Amino acid sequence: MGSTINFMLCCHQGFNILALYITGDILDRAIFPRFNTKKNRWTGWNWITDKKSIDQTRLKAQAELEVKGGIYKLCKLISDGIDTPSAYRIRIENELAKFFRSLIIPLVFYGAWKIYSSNLYFGICCILVSIIFIKVYGSLKGSHMIRLYKRVVKLVAEKKSYQAIPLNERIRLHLWDGKLLTSSRVEK
Repeated sequence: MGSTINFMLCCHQGFNILALYITGDILDRAIFPRFNTKKNRWTGWNWITDKKSIDQTRLKAQAELEVKGGIYKLCKLISDGIDTPSAYRIRIENELAKFFRSLIIPLVFYGAWKIYSSNLYFGICCILVSIIFIKVYGSLKGSHMIRLYKRVVKLVAEKKSYQAIPLNERIRLHLWDGKLLTSSRVEK
């Protein structure tokens, strides 16, 4: 009986963690400023991070890697493939940003519940902390993206180990030291 209850609690905790991750991902797609290459414009909340700095480093990385869409994914693959202390710092910033992002929605709901259950000041504090976490998340994520793009541009310039091979007129393969990283569609 006890092992069944422990198993159910573990499953419940796993479900809660997955739910937090999914809601955080939805929140990320809704509010974090990002450049939409198809619509050729920025989407998201502008006050969260410095999109001008992100845009400048993104454009440099796109020019260096000769790619338009999927630049973030490609840069992460290159950076993660080369273990250095700066790569760990970039990863830590990203994971910290995800951590703060996953706390935002639960804090809002918990704060609303506390307000509803007559604990007004604590509920308001929870909601205010969630707003602060939105800014912290945006700062960490923006810093992560800028460092990532700069690092990849520097790596590609120094090592010359990056290759973009056109497979045909629509598909390009991206290699690092002869190893396949990913493929992308060539946008015309």
